[in-house]
Amino acid sequence: MRSRRRTMWIGAGVLAACAGAALISIHAAEQGSRSAVSAHAAGAAPPRPSLPPLPDADTIRDEPAVAPDPKESADNNVSLPADI
Repeated sequence: MRSRRRTMWIGAGVLAACAGAALISIHAAEQGSRSAVSAHAAGAAPPRPSLPPLPDADTIRDEPAVAPDPKESADNNVSLPADI
């Protein structure tokens, strides 16, 4: 009887911890969406992600395409057991 009661208390504690974590997560998500909605309602433009600067045309170099070696094909490297 004592073991069952302890198991029930442990289960109730785990349930309470999970419920608390869910409520905290939902509350944080609502706060994040509220700030985005209020900024949009105020007429503020959404922040644009900054892009890295483009490199100069002199630094872009194309490498020549190399044809694959047919000896190294994956189809040639298949080995199956002989006893199948």
